[in-house]
Amino acid sequence: MDLTTRGNIPGLEVDAVMAGEKCAICSRRAPEGMFAFHERVELLVPCQTWLLCQECAAAVMTELEHSTLRSPLRIRIAVGIAAAERRLRPRSTIMDVDYWDEMSDQPRGGLTAVFVVFIFLMPTLVFLLVTVFVVIGPPGR
Repeated sequence: MDLTTRGNIPGLEVDAVMAGEKCAICSRRAPEGMFAFHERVELLVPCQTWLLCQECAAAVMTELEHSTLRSPLRIRIAVGIAAAERRLRPRSTIMDVDYWDEMSDQPRGGLTAVFVVFIFLMPTLVFLLVTVFVVIGPPGR
């Protein structure tokens, strides 16, 4: 799909770019190239440029084609709507219950074993280290 020639949107310039940067919406790197959406309207705020992957660029163009809004800000609104629909959900952290629910039993068992070994081994290692420092003395003496 050639997004650079698709539709004649006033105030928007679309360029094909070969860049290794992340998409402004989904934060993925696109190996097949990206599209730079340049806003070209006279507003009191500076014009913006978005670097988008092919899927996100197509979603923005679809939003622009379906929009009945004729405001100069409609490009920003279309990018915002596409971002709200396509943005990746944040990863669950180790403190979240969802993190442990999504994990299968095998990695969870391995993590539990490592944790138990760490809990029993760590005090012993600290005790040995302190004993060595007491017997030998601080370094550099």
